[in-house]
Amino acid sequence: MIVLSGIALVIYTVVLYFAYPLTFTSMATILPPETQKATGLAGMLGAQDMGSLITGGASGNSQLYAEIIKSRSAANYVISRVDLKEYFGVKTNEEALVKTTGNVEVEVSKEGIIKIGFPIKTGYFGRNDLDKKKAAEFSALVCNTFVNALDSINRNKLHNKAKLTRQFIEGRLTQTKAELDSAELNYAKFQKENKTLSLPEQLKASIEVAAQVKSEIITTEIQLDYLQKTLSGDVQEVMEAKSKLQSLKKAYQKFQTNSDELFVGFKDAPELGMKLSNYFREVKVLNEVYSMLQQQYYKEIIQEQKDIPTIEVLDTATPPMRASSPQMFFSMIGAGLLFFLLTFLYYFKKEEEVKKYLN
Repeated sequence: MIVLSGIALVIYTVVLYFAYPLTFTSMATILPPETQKATGLAGMLGAQDMGSLITGGASGNSQLYAEIIKSRSAANYVISRVDLKEYFGVKTNEEALVKTTGNVEVEVSKEGIIKIGFPIKTGYFGRNDLDKKKAAEFSALVCNTFVNALDSINRNKLHNKAKLTRQFIEGRLTQTKAELDSAELNYAKFQKENKTLSLPEQLKASIEVAAQVKSEIITTEIQLDYLQKTLSGDVQEVMEAKSKLQSLKKAYQKFQTNSDELFVGFKDAPELGMKLSNYFREVKVLNEVYSMLQQQYYKEIIQEQKDIPTIEVLDTATPPMRASSPQMFFSMIGAGLLFFLLTFLYYFKKEEEVKKYLN
């Protein structure tokens, strides 16, 4: 029995060393995404980027990145550029997708650093230098392609988001321009008909400040409309926009009363002056809104046309010098323990048989 166990141990070692496939695992490292304020309408509300809206913070974004890497979209990107179907020995994309998503390794550290690995095996009896070099290089290629997949998916999401925002602003810009043209025409017509040139400076100052608040109300209403169309109603950014709108409306009401001693109340102006102030205020409000929308429109056009990397790679994947498995040392330890256990059981059984015979 001892001889047989010894022979089995030797055979196991020889097969493990010469016949069993070697696995090479390259590793790419990505820095955690920075938390930045978004551009456009969401940015004016103090919202963060898309990842932060979903998870919040750099650590949450790293987890989001990890899920993107493990997604079918990322696997599809890799399969379209690397011949994994041949490596896995499958004919359909669906089979390659299942095996690719099942083999990719993603690790997120507590600091948010992301590590991407992909194990590649040599064939049986693949201990020659050429097979080992091919497996190591192929592992590095797949890992770097997954990094490119993450960047490509991120860019598409940002471009699509900027496009939707730009289209939304475009519609509001056209509407506001028409309202502004009409308001300016009415203001000029009223002045001509009533032979009034301008308002007193003190009253004009009050109206300009009130117009600025009113323009912020309209701007916030536009932003809230945009957020409600792109996010669910109970998201923090939507609640903050509603709260901001209520505060602005309360501030604006102060300009309609006598309670604010810093400004002349509108209702104290003569009837003709009141009408003139209303026309003037409408023009100022729409001018402010139109100016804001123009700025955001061009920002979204720039964002839509950006073509720069969205991720920061700390270490690109390189062909590993050593195989990640099988680990000969631990395999030999395991085989030795198995040999010891079999020998112990053999002698234990023999002892029991001897005692039984003597009895």
